Amino acid sequence: MVSEPVKESTPYSCRDTFITEQLSNGISPTIIAKWCDTSVKMIETHYFDLSVINVLPL
Repeated sequence: MVSEPVKESTPYSCRDTFITEQLSNGISPTIIAKWCDTSVKMIETHYFDLSVINVLPL
């Protein structure tokens, strides 16, 4: 069995995961924006649709 190489984590991939997980857990985008020093607009534009993916059963 040949396994694929593991992608390196970057600070932004960790940030992406954190924001997506928090949205999936029902945390307000306003609170997440404060925690991550970003805007609610950025979260709504880049992450809001992705939060649905994480709660769908596989």
